[in-house]
Parts: sequence; structure tokens; C-alpha cells
Amino acid sequence: MNKKLIVALLFPAVAFSGENLDAAKLAKAAKEREEWTKQHFAKQGSPVPDGGVTVMPEKQMSEYKTFKEQRTKERADIQKYGYIKQFLPQTQSLLNFKEVSKNQFVAKSASPTHEGLRRSVNELEMAYDFKGVPTHLVSNMLGVAPSVTFIEGKGWAGAMQYFEKAGLGNCSYRENNLQFSHGAAIIPEEDATRDINGKVTVANVTGENSNGFLYSVDWYNNNYFRELKCANEKFEPSIMSSVMELARGIDNNG
Repeated sequence: MNKKLIVALLFPAVAFSGENLDAAKLAKAAKEREEWTKQHFAKQGSPVPDGGVTVMPEKQMSEYKTFKEQRTKERADIQKYGYIKQFLPQTQSLLNFKEVSKNQFVAKSASPTHEGLRRSVNELEMAYDFKGVPTHLVSNMLGVAPSVTFIEGKGWAGAMQYFEKAGLGNCSYRENNLQFSHGAAIIPEEDATRDINGKVTVANVTGENSNGFLYSVDWYNNNYFRELKCANEKFEPSIMSSVMELARGIDNNG
């Protein structure tokens, strides 16, 4: 479901024909170009670099017309079933994570820019102090992978942990540090709550009885984007409540 739009934008280089422009003038021109670009995207209802999280009516979002029909269908599903009725390959990957991932772990000696799985977050070169999921909230840690982007000379701007949680199934937790990724998100106000410790929150369940369900919670502020997903073979509203509670515990840790 198109509940969020996350994008990192790169500003185009500005070319100058004159040879006498000094560094101050070049910097001023680049800054003016950057501000113009930000204003341009903001007027279109699109994310802008370093824009943090913005909540607005879905009709004002740049991609609204593209996803209008899909969103209408999903709202009807939630009314009828309590979840979005749709098969997601990610659900099966998470349900079968141990089997799917067994050949994806890399050696400790691997390049820090390598995107493969590690056994521990200590094997990752992070750009900041990644705290992740508290160990007392995890039944069994399954692995961790770098995420978002690698900042030369600093490290990764995010990470994704995989773990088992009793009563919930296999879960993943992903964190995006905006200080380093310069990302932005626009959230439809029709979907947004403040359920995770007062932060902008989007939660939903997607799946089918024959293939399992993915319980998802995304929460945002202007410092981090975080997402928690748990895969379970059955649909029960109580599982969603437990996933929300787990998200609050993770957020309290960071």
C-alpha cells in the first residue's frame, strides 16, 4: 500500500561559463539552486531532502492519482476482512528466514561496504551508535544487514535486524538515520496515528490465509524512520497489538 513516499534526492551540478566566479559566488549559486529545488518539490507534494516527515491529505500527494484505485481497494479489504488481502513475497521470505538466509551470511573479513548478512551488529561499520532491538525483547537473534546507504569515511546510515519473537513469529526491524541519509517522507493523514510514543505512525496487516500475514508498523520523526515487520501464518488482531507494543519497546531503547 502506498502509505509512504520516501526519497533521497541529489541536486544537479550547476555549470558556469565564466572563469572569474570565486568560491563564495559558486557556493551562493549552489545554495540558491538547492532552495529552488526544495520549494519546487514541496509545491508538488513530493518529499524534499532533509525534509523529515510531513503529514498531508492524500489528495495533495504527488502520487495520489497513480495509487487511488489501489488504496480504495485496500480500504475495502480492511473493512471486510480486517486486513489488506494481498500476497506479499516478503511474508514468505520472513516466515522462512532461516532457510532463505543460510547462504547469505558474509565472512567477518568482508568489505564494510558489502551488503550481505552478518551474525551481529558489531560486524557492521555504522555511521552512528545503532542500538536496535533490545535483547530482552528478542527470543532469538537471526542476523543483521546494513541498510539505507554507506557514507564514505563514516559507515552505514541504517541497519536491519532479523529475529524471532515468541508469539509473533519471525520479525525484521529497520532503522534509517536521517542525519546521514538526508531522507524525507510524506504520509497520508488518512493513515497516520501517533500510536508509537507520540510519533507519526502507520500500521497495517497484509496477507492471505493460504500464505500468511505480514504485520507492519512504521514510525517517524525528523531524526529516524523506523519499521517493524513480523510474519505469522494466521491473522489475529491481538498479534497486531503485540507488534505495536514491541515497536514501543524498541522506540524507548533509541
